[in-house]
Amino acid sequence: LGSADRVAPYIGFGVNAASYKNDYLFDFDGDDDEESRIDQGMATQIGIEAGLRGFLADRGHSLAAPYIRFSFSKYIGIIDEYVDGEDGVDYYGDVLCAGNSADTCGEDYEKFDEAILSPQGFKFAFGAEYYFNDNFAIGADLLGLELFWSAGTNPQDQQRLATYVSVAFYSTLNISYVTT
Repeated sequence: LGSADRVAPYIGFGVNAASYKNDYLFDFDGDDDEESRIDQGMATQIGIEAGLRGFLADRGHSLAAPYIRFSFSKYIGIIDEYVDGEDGVDYYGDVLCAGNSADTCGEDYEKFDEAILSPQGFKFAFGAEYYFNDNFAIGADLLGLELFWSAGTNPQDQQRLATYVSVAFYSTLNISYVTT
């Protein structure tokens, strides 16, 4: 590693646990008296990140190298649709949409939740890495900004797209293994 190695592409993987909660209004009997149903649960998000780090100084054995990071991430939300402790009870079809005559009610709400829990976005950060040797480093994104968004067709209004945006500052610790 040295002055010629100032740009480093990388790929990262991530797994998150996420919770969600939506409050829907249903009119099952057609009397314009809507009932509230809460849709809540946990999901697993599996993601991949691809990016570049541009180092502002030489990197190598016993050197601390500052960098600027830019990356794109995509997560896929996976929901366990079955009710804990109740074998075979489908939350979306048997609980949330109980009494609704639409055949696809449960499927529509599950697809919406999974779409909203599957964001994509960008990260931009300033950080540094310390190299113990030419291949192994520990570093940190000292100050980062992330922008994520997701969208899904609202199951109660098929003409409307529900969009969620998240902007956050973050810091992380990183372990890097560099192949030469």
